[in-house]
Amino acid sequence: MLFAKYRKELLAIASILLLVGIGIFIWAQFFAAVPCTQEARVCPDGRIVGRTEPNCTFSSCHQVLQSSGFGNKQLEQAITNYLVTQNRFSWKTQPGSFSLCVVENLEPQNELFPLAVWAYCGEYTLQEGILKTLSGSSGPVAINYPNELSFYDSNKFSYEAPGDGAQYSEDIKRIFSQPVQEAILNGSRDGLIDRAKAEAFDTVMRWNRIVEATMNCEVAEIFQAHSLFVSATLKNGDKLTAVEPTIDDIMDVANAASAQCGRIIMATE
Repeated sequence: MLFAKYRKELLAIASILLLVGIGIFIWAQFFAAVPCTQEARVCPDGRIVGRTEPNCTFSSCHQVLQSSGFGNKQLEQAITNYLVTQNRFSWKTQPGSFSLCVVENLEPQNELFPLAVWAYCGEYTLQEGILKTLSGSSGPVAINYPNELSFYDSNKFSYEAPGDGAQYSEDIKRIFSQPVQEAILNGSRDGLIDRAKAEAFDTVMRWNRIVEATMNCEVAEIFQAHSLFVSATLKNGDKLTAVEPTIDDIMDVANAASAQCGRIIMATE
């Protein structure tokens, strides 16, 4: 019989094919990319974390982000809102991208202007569920304001930052106190970049949710602030908040949706 004649050879081939099949199965289970349609997940504290790989691997909800060193969150937000409008620190290289700034207070014990901060500003976009950094800048800045008030007008802020090249060291000594100079020299800014990425992903996802809700005719009313802050009141009473990429983007979205959704109430400050 033919089988009996080549029995050993056929068994050897069958064993090899079996091993190959097992290997493919193991690879598919543990190493192959898993198709994933979910771009983010919501943590128990309300933060949104994104995918870190093209599969369903997400950033940890337990990641501890570096403190900004600001006790006054309103002041911190006012400073970052101001910096993102300054071309020295923040710019766009791609339409539809998001830009934001985060700061670290280099002299937390000082409560008077000028304030010394390290600013990191980044430009981001979301590609296939993964946050991509398009551009960024980082450096020490002295922030000044004419008066200390409970409300900060971004148009009244000013800054002074060191120049490039040989001028950098001289300006550091001229602009900042000795303790701040030491903080600039010895500090690590990796945590600041991590915080910027976390805030950027949250910003992108919240904006995408408002756009989706508007185009799906879920939105009854929209409010837009000069700071790019946007809130949308849904027809079921829920409220969504986000930051738009550039001024009036939310108005363009609402106007585009009005053809199929009817009039959406829009208000600005």
